[in-house]
Amino acid sequence: MSPPPVTVTKEKVLDAALQIVREAGYAALTARAVAARLGCSVAPIYRVCGSMEQLATEVLEKIRQLLAGYTARSYTAMPFRNAGVGMVLFARDEPNLYLALFGERHHFKGVIQEFCAAMAATVAEDPTFAPLGAAARQELLEEMWTYSHGLAMFVVTGMVADVSEAAINRRMGRIGFAVITAAFGGDTGWACGGPDCAGEEMGGGKTT
Repeated sequence: MSPPPVTVTKEKVLDAALQIVREAGYAALTARAVAARLGCSVAPIYRVCGSMEQLATEVLEKIRQLLAGYTARSYTAMPFRNAGVGMVLFARDEPNLYLALFGERHHFKGVIQEFCAAMAATVAEDPTFAPLGAAARQELLEEMWTYSHGLAMFVVTGMVADVSEAAINRRMGRIGFAVITAAFGGDTGWACGGPDCAGEEMGGGKTT
């Protein structure tokens, strides 16, 4: 008796594709690999996704959404710092997914641009940075991005000994305080505001 036919849905294909990337990396994402995981031929994969390029785009978008979940968490009282901490913790927990999004030479820049736009909005909406002009805020964002991505890549490659949330938080606090203070021309006044002021949260005083 023949086994029942496999019902292939878009959701099942995306879930299978995401698991392949999570376990084996972006380069392992092929129609044959997805089909093997679902127990079907490659025909249904193309039928529900259209092309492997479309499937790759949607997988990267799912990864971006998972990353957004990390960067939206409240690790501290500062959304800007939370974004950096979340980015590094995502790299720690999902190294292959992080590399798929930021380490591979794919051509799906739109997915990454959406993430960068969300980070820019976080900076623009934070009253801490209201005194800075748009150009200064963008430069600040790029500098923090450079550090966050660099630390994330070090974490992925196993070059950071302590990858606990507390340790990552402290690192982001120290560099964040320095970079933001530099953006304000060396004036630490941006960090004032009482015992829970931004400067303490960013590493200028006590840390959480």
